[in-house]
Amino acid sequence: MSTPTTKPKSKWQELILDGIDGHMTMTSLDESLFVNRCFEGDLVIEFGEVSPEQRRTIEQVVDSINQLIGKFKPTRSSYSYAHQKLFDELLPLLREANFTEFQIDQIRLHPKSLALLLCNKQIEDPYQHDIPALIVNNFTREALQTIGSIMSSRYLYSSFDFAEYMDMDRNGFIFKALRKYLIHSNLIIPGKNSHITGQLIVNLSRYLKNNDLEMYIIDMTRHLQVRTKRYIYGKELRIEEQYFKCNEEADANEKFKSLYKELTNKDYKPNDIFPPSENNEFFGHFEAITEKRYRIPTLKQIGFSVLSEMFLINKTDFMEKINHLTLDTLRDFLIYCFQNQKPVGGEIAMFLLGKLKSSHSEESLEELFPFQPFIESVFNRHRWFYRSMIGDVPQSLIRPPYDANLLINVYENRDLFKPKQLPEANLLFSQKVSPNPLVLQDKKTFLDNLKKNTDGFFESLDMSNMVIIGGIMTSSLSGETAGFESSDIDVCFYGLSETDITARIVKIVEHINANYTGHSITYSDNEITFCRHYPYRHIQFNCTLFNNIQDVLLGVDIEASCFAFDGTNVWTTQRGIEAFNYRTNFASPYGFVIRGDQIYQRRLLKYLERGFNIAYLPNDKLAESVKMMNNEKKRSNGIELLFKARNNPEVFKSLLERNKLGGLPYGPTITKEIFNKKVANNHDNNYDGYNSSDWPQVLEGIDDLEYFTPALNGDNGVYLSSSFYQFLFVGTEEPDHDFNEDFLFENDEAGGAGANDDGDDDDEDEVEVEDVDEYLDGDSNEDMEEDSDESNEMAVDNPNPGQNMFSVLDDNN
Repeated sequence: MSTPTTKPKSKWQELILDGIDGHMTMTSLDESLFVNRCFEGDLVIEFGEVSPEQRRTIEQVVDSINQLIGKFKPTRSSYSYAHQKLFDELLPLLREANFTEFQIDQIRLHPKSLALLLCNKQIEDPYQHDIPALIVNNFTREALQTIGSIMSSRYLYSSFDFAEYMDMDRNGFIFKALRKYLIHSNLIIPGKNSHITGQLIVNLSRYLKNNDLEMYIIDMTRHLQVRTKRYIYGKELRIEEQYFKCNEEADANEKFKSLYKELTNKDYKPNDIFPPSENNEFFGHFEAITEKRYRIPTLKQIGFSVLSEMFLINKTDFMEKINHLTLDTLRDFLIYCFQNQKPVGGEIAMFLLGKLKSSHSEESLEELFPFQPFIESVFNRHRWFYRSMIGDVPQSLIRPPYDANLLINVYENRDLFKPKQLPEANLLFSQKVSPNPLVLQDKKTFLDNLKKNTDGFFESLDMSNMVIIGGIMTSSLSGETAGFESSDIDVCFYGLSETDITARIVKIVEHINANYTGHSITYSDNEITFCRHYPYRHIQFNCTLFNNIQDVLLGVDIEASCFAFDGTNVWTTQRGIEAFNYRTNFASPYGFVIRGDQIYQRRLLKYLERGFNIAYLPNDKLAESVKMMNNEKKRSNGIELLFKARNNPEVFKSLLERNKLGGLPYGPTITKEIFNKKVANNHDNNYDGYNSSDWPQVLEGIDDLEYFTPALNGDNGVYLSSSFYQFLFVGTEEPDHDFNEDFLFENDEAGGAGANDDGDDDDEDEVEVEDVDEYLDGDSNEDMEEDSDESNEMAVDNPNPGQNMFSVLDDNN
């Protein structure tokens, strides 16, 4: 009788076995949990036992979970509950089990993760629930058992790449499991379309200085198009793509071979396999995968990683260590913090800036905290929490937490607002008007400005769980009026359930109808707009479900408008402070990913007209690419479009113009009758059953609100992260959008509520420089300005990322 053969285990199955065999259960704690741990390169660094206080925290979390396992009785539909409903069901039990307020806040972000554990259910949902579940429960056997099934489908659904999974792990189990997989994996082509290959394809690779493996794929996807993909192994969603459109198949073949020669220094031969050149100047050609190397950090990097973790553990001990550093070592440590993609880097930078002010001169502080690295650390920290917000990713329940509070009370910290000079090297556009010499108006002047700008509308309105944001705040706080004359008023709700928001909207509509006449009210999927008509400003109520004011501000694309008024206090984040101090907005991947291509660039230019410079944060690769930029190319996007606008007045003009018919009519000749008729006609002629946010309707009565549904923040279009890295593009060719599956696939996924611009922002994929007259729409003159989209700035992760540019990766990636 023949012996049955054993089917080889997949790499994912090996990960599952790692979780089963090598890690804790809820009844048997792994002592490694009680060791201080940090990460650098491919090393897991351990340094001493946790403090007695931290040990009690870990034991308390595990004990609390054990208490709940027998008490939580799920209903049949518990696993599919909306977050708020499930959390409400869990909350009494969480308090009874002595979870701290911080831990409860983390569970609130994604209660399903804990509920699945309590119900002894596998985490099988391959969509957004994978990462939160692993982060919350990644010290448990149950979570590690699920990593295989989650990761096997992650290419189709996850918005996080391997490196981000590893960065988010604070305990080391997931980090080590994924590190093992990456070292032994045969993975080559990243992304959803890994099954799509062209008639010619080569896989190239070379090692970088830190032993990162740089991958380069040249693919002749069709007879007349060559595509390249470039990324760092393990960071597969942060991908550069470049397209070369050719007129003849022979031209495409020649382009393919010339690229191959340029990258490898060899003529192309099929199946010619060879390693990278000795100095890694040229790529090697491989068939399966180049051998991966461990990324071993320097001793200094290891020390800095430990020091950063010590900051989270005990700031007093941390400062004792800092005070013993030489000035050169302190400078090196700050550079390490500025470049740290985790939020602790930016947190340390802000902490040390406050601590060192009293002992260092202004000149010394400028040397220790140079402009661009400091600003980049601010964006890194914001981006981390933005990504966590849209993915509902909580912090670890058992490790010292990052400080997630980015909110700053403006008038309690007015000393932070002081004029600063923007470095010339970072200036992309100079402001078009002279700014008000006063950086920030005093609070009384601000309140007077806001009352005037809103015509006192909010004085008789309940402002609880509601904030005013956007351009109207910028104008009221700065005292600037030029360019804000027709800006509308944007309002967001926070900390309310879907039912609560709907009830508030009904009350607001009733209040408007009882106190005003001659007005119109429009509604779409997620917005209600009150229109008193010229000269009064439109007031737009955005009904996304934000947890708090910080979540609202994390979704704002323009730094100068990153302010919120809750009826009593004005709130901002460090982005808003830097914008006012430098009178500058920063052209960055952060704002680009929120707003989307062309719309974002247009809004930057619009604020240029309002007195705010446009700055950018160049690196060596970008500077080199700008020198090689093809100014004759018809189509551009990403940061290249801003460079084109700077160099070409026609591009500048076309970007500033509005051409979208969906904008709400506004102007001295627009009466209520004309307004209602135009809105109704636009909706009837353009609404296709899916795009109601583009084509609002006139609200005839309260009953119309029956179809109005507030949207969950972060539920839309969050499956790709690559758009964070798609802004710093300077390309050479345009892609064939009609036939490029990548473009169509990603654009289709980007169509969530947060991608909706306001009525006058452009939906086109690119600006056609030569056809300016055709590009502009003659109906734009009396449309309301796009400041109505401030409240549309929701968490959408991939709006039109501009596939045809050649991405310039951050050197830190």
